[in-house]
Amino acid sequence: MGGRRCNSAELASRVTLVVELITAGFRSNEILHYISHAKNSEGKYKLDWHDISERQIKFYIQKANVYFRSKADIDRRKATGRAIIRYQNIYKVALRDKEYYTAIRALERMDKIMGIEAPIKLDKSITIDELFEKLPDDFKKEVLEEFEAEV
Repeated sequence: MGGRRCNSAELASRVTLVVELITAGFRSNEILHYISHAKNSEGKYKLDWHDISERQIKFYIQKANVYFRSKADIDRRKATGRAIIRYQNIYKVALRDKEYYTAIRALERMDKIMGIEAPIKLDKSITIDELFEKLPDDFKKEVLEEFEAEV
């Protein structure tokens, strides 16, 4: 009980290792095992982490997950903004060059990125029975069972 605390540089190094392990596909239990049992060919521990507890390893995994969440939020917003600006530039150039098809496609892509694209329109000439026939069999079965339960 009661080992020494690691400094901020060691903490960053440990969290970085856990991030790399998660990125390589390790699950939490595999990370726990790797860190607590990893030895080199001489039988010495690969990691000089001094009698680290399972609770501490879970803490590093938790810190790694916080890191992933922060990167995902920032990168998604940046990537979305960059994509919209690129499509705006394509739109401007396409209009200037009278390439209307390209301009429309750029607008459609921007709408899709922003989540404001128009809903899909149904062919009004199709009957309900024809539409129902196009549904997957398991879904049709669920719909029929629900309908029969209500009747």
